[in-house]
Amino acid sequence: MLRTDEEKEYAFEYAKKIADRFDAEKYLNAPRPYPTTLAQKMYGYAMPRQYTMLKNAPYVVIPVFKCKELNGEYVSKLNPFSTIWCVIENIFLAATAEGLGCSMRIPLNEEHDIVKAKLKVPPTYMIPVFIGIGYADPHEAVLEQNAADLDKQLHYGRWK
Repeated sequence: MLRTDEEKEYAFEYAKKIADRFDAEKYLNAPRPYPTTLAQKMYGYAMPRQYTMLKNAPYVVIPVFKCKELNGEYVSKLNPFSTIWCVIENIFLAATAEGLGCSMRIPLNEEHDIVKAKLKVPPTYMIPVFIGIGYADPHEAVLEQNAADLDKQLHYGRWK
């Protein structure tokens, strides 16, 4: 867990560079053969904030799991990966139950290796995500959400 500004600045130097370089206006206004999707709008909003969401969080949890490399040759070989994501979900649920907010950044390949080396994580472990935990900013914008169409997304008995 990272708590001090110094720890977070040191660990997330690479994330800061990525956030500083990201041009949301350019990304959102790039020519596309289709309208900008809700996911793209959310990405354009969140990407430049991913460093500050971690830096400003009182606590940053960095879960790790034992795995040298991900291998999807057989589904069972992904058990460590799926297990850590169940742990991550439980962290989010527990924080929410306590009235806290969470932010998340999934490290890029190079970023993963840089943070892992800086934090001296053993080579047999991987970092799936960085989780910022603290009280949510009550003035933060609430973005439009995608409404689920359960009639199209749930299948009973067999795929329709």
